[in-house]
Amino acid sequence: MIMDKHLVNKELLTSFIDNFFGYGNLESPYWFIGKEEGGDRNLVDNYKRIFAWEDLGRPTTVDLIDYHFQLGFPDKEINHIQSTWTKLTQILLTMEDKEGTKEERRYYQRNRLGRLKGNNCCIELMPMPSRSTGLWLWEQLFQDYYHLNNRQEYFSSVVPRRIHRLKEMIAQNVPKLVVFYSMQKDYIEKWQEIAGEGIWQWVQISRVMKYGWLQNDTTLYIIVTHPTMKGITNKDFPVVGEFIKKIL
Repeated sequence: MIMDKHLVNKELLTSFIDNFFGYGNLESPYWFIGKEEGGDRNLVDNYKRIFAWEDLGRPTTVDLIDYHFQLGFPDKEINHIQSTWTKLTQILLTMEDKEGTKEERRYYQRNRLGRLKGNNCCIELMPMPSRSTGLWLWEQLFQDYYHLNNRQEYFSSVVPRRIHRLKEMIAQNVPKLVVFYSMQKDYIEKWQEIAGEGIWQWVQISRVMKYGWLQNDTTLYIIVTHPTMKGITNKDFPVVGEFIKKIL
């Protein structure tokens, strides 16, 4: 039985948009910031993510593992190596002088990535979970609640206040490292806005993989190719980890 035209009311949705940023410990030294969380193809399952966040008390970040158990993910699925997260773990493992074998990455993803008491957080620029940037299941909801007709209007409306909050959180917590992952032009502009003024230096690793970096008095900012970009290999992200290790 459908309680309302939409399963989530406007107040809860607005709170989710403004206040939920992802997984892990904001007081940690290592931050990863992506475009948006990859959601489900089914809209009802995406609603569950909002309700799970509400059940946990509407925090800024949640524990990655506890949250997915809350969503009903079985342990087997949580132990499955996730294509984006496994590349982020390669950076962290390289910084710890680990080889980054498949099982080391699996263990790190399962036990250390995005944990509330850990040394890292994985957060997102945009709030609404979406399977891909070419899929926009929230169209009717955003039209009805905010008069935003498509993904681009949603992006233009929401991104300024999300950037403002991210800059506030970075200023408050002062992480040593912030890694942004996406080389799409519109996102690079947002990453640079978050990082602030400075001259970025760029390094080409392979035909598809490159990174840019900027360091101020407190934080090293890195922009990398998205981990799921076609052509990325297991050799690429450790190179970024080695660079970070030398700088930090």
